Amino acid sequence: MTNQENLTAPTFEKRVTVRQFLEYHRGCIINMTTPGGFVDLSPEDVEALLEGQSVMAHAGVYDVTTTLSAAELLPQFVYASRLVGNRKYGLLTNF
Repeated sequence: MTNQENLTAPTFEKRVTVRQFLEYHRGCIINMTTPGGFVDLSPEDVEALLEGQSVMAHAGVYDVTTTLSAAELLPQFVYASRLVGNRKYGLLTNF
């Protein structure tokens, strides 16, 4: 088992995009660390992102936010994922 297989959902046999991960994990809370900042998604935010809506990202500093588009986030690859709670995942993504 490769490191990538160990860190992503066991049904995935190759690199997984954020879109694929979110479609597979609908109804979950997702916290992503992306090149554009930290993105915290409720299950409703996941659905909105999959429908093409932009989401808020932050730099880890209070009151410093930016908007990231679905076009920017969804094609990114999941570099690592971890189940961190009941239906809650942490993701590390890259381009």
